[in-house]
Amino acid sequence: MDERDFELIAVLEKTKNITRASEILFTSQSALSKRISAIEQELGVPLIVRSRYGVHFTPEGEEVRKKTEEAADILRRMREVLDGQRDAICGTIHIGVSVNYALYRFPETLSLYRKKYPQVNTHII
Repeated sequence: MDERDFELIAVLEKTKNITRASEILFTSQSALSKRISAIEQELGVPLIVRSRYGVHFTPEGEEVRKKTEEAADILRRMREVLDGQRDAICGTIHIGVSVNYALYRFPETLSLYRKKYPQVNTHII
């Protein structure tokens, strides 16, 4: 599991719906289902139960959800502490870009930004 999986589980808890979760995470429903299956195989336990009324976490899945929430919070606080100790501009910037702009204009802008702020991580959707 990684941080993206933490986010996936948190969004799934919030929406209780795979289709809505896939929209929020900007991925396909099938890709999200495959990732959930991969996490379940990795951990060796079923995490969710699908029904007409949405998804519900199994008891094991509820425990995983709580632990991933704690781990995500610890990572966030650790990054804040480390970022606060630096004098440079750093952290993560989340950017949503349209397809046409991303293909033709954004690469040049992103390249200039990364040269100016090398310690800033970018998350582009």
